[in-house]
Amino acid sequence: MILNAVDFARAWRSVLIAASSDKKRPQVYRSVLIEQFPTGVQLVSTDSTMLLSAWVTRDDDQWPCPQIDEAPEAVAVAMDVDWRGKGLCAYLLSLCARAEKEGESYPEVRLEIGVTLPGTTTGGFPSMDPTWVTMQVPDVEMTKLQTFDGVYPSWRKAMSSFSGQTTDALSFDPEIIGRLASLGKLHPGSAIGWEFGGNNRASRVQVIDSEPHVSGLVCPVRKIKGSL
Repeated sequence: MILNAVDFARAWRSVLIAASSDKKRPQVYRSVLIEQFPTGVQLVSTDSTMLLSAWVTRDDDQWPCPQIDEAPEAVAVAMDVDWRGKGLCAYLLSLCARAEKEGESYPEVRLEIGVTLPGTTTGGFPSMDPTWVTMQVPDVEMTKLQTFDGVYPSWRKAMSSFSGQTTDALSFDPEIIGRLASLGKLHPGSAIGWEFGGNNRASRVQVIDSEPHVSGLVCPVRKIKGSL
């Protein structure tokens, strides 16, 4: 699938901010959930305390984000453990900036979810679970990422169950706030919007006026008995 180059690169680097740094949890360790639809891809990362998602449209068309209950055509959890995908996206953004400066068209980026049978280079049946994901800038560079074979956290349930509520006060881990602040470098001129979900419940966040639109959930630090 050919995707909007700038949107894809920003989306990949944006959602990875929420990915886990715990190697003992391979399903979320530096990983990105990819849900492929006819009109684009939904990218999601989480470490179970923060979740970020972004919708990237096919080609340069601006297709609307699928409804939360709409089933994707294909799903894969790409493991970007060595930051190869992240690095390619950083390079892709630099190529797009150079093209814009020189009045040239942006390079293409192609994303493919595939299956390879064990011990061969032969593709498997379409119904088989994907074993790899490729990110390619034609005639420039290609990165192939292994996929996680297992269950990814139910991000749709978490997002759809959110309900805004009046909240007295919440505390957040400074490390999480720092990671969210780094979204400003990827989306200059934007602001982070917050919607609270109640005391000691997850808050909804979004990068206002971002392209692509980035949103998600952030869990607060729960008050420990006996603490101030």
